[in-house]
Amino acid sequence: MNRRNFLKSTALMAAMMSVKPVFAADLFSKTRRDISGVFSLDIITENPDKAVFAAERFIKKFFDGKISYNENVMKGRFTSDIVMVKNGALINYKSEKGDLAERLKVLANEAGAGNVPENPWLISFSAGGDQKPGKIKIHSGDQIVKVIDISKHDYTELEIEGRLGISRFHLSDGAIRMTGAPCGHKTCIQAGAVSATGGSIVCIPNMVRAIIEGNGKSPVDAVTG
Repeated sequence: MNRRNFLKSTALMAAMMSVKPVFAADLFSKTRRDISGVFSLDIITENPDKAVFAAERFIKKFFDGKISYNENVMKGRFTSDIVMVKNGALINYKSEKGDLAERLKVLANEAGAGNVPENPWLISFSAGGDQKPGKIKIHSGDQIVKVIDISKHDYTELEIEGRLGISRFHLSDGAIRMTGAPCGHKTCIQAGAVSATGGSIVCIPNMVRAIIEGNGKSPVDAVTG
């Protein structure tokens, strides 16, 4: 079974070809904990079928809510890895302890983390509860350096200082993308734009990230870098 048929059969998606399809999580396992709020999970892999199967198992164990899914091919050679942001905090599965980090390590292994394939897939899951996008918080290291009210900004260009240099962002029509970064692999730029609540763009080497939050109360106002 390929991943399209698999995702349909597990109710993870209704229309794979949609840009940001929304999935009902009511058919998921009742064993859900820890990631009941806002999160995003990005996987760079040369084996998308295997990665999606592994991600589905991971999400069923921890997730409660509705999710969005997107996939696209990245042109060039990139290091396979996974990036997870939970309630505004970047999860460092390589150093953190606990069930969540341990299962992220398993997911990273199944996704082939550390390999450097040519033209890998970027697979993205995100969830923002039932809130509409309200603001974008941009973090440098463990500090929030910019908060943008989406309803008041139709077009914005930003330059954010990070550990290695300047990361550049472009905001238009409620979507934000990274347009410049000092990192070598430029994965953050290749990831494209995000617009849904819970979506994020992360440049790990530069320690800069943008996270879309809902129009309600923010679950977290501090980030572990």
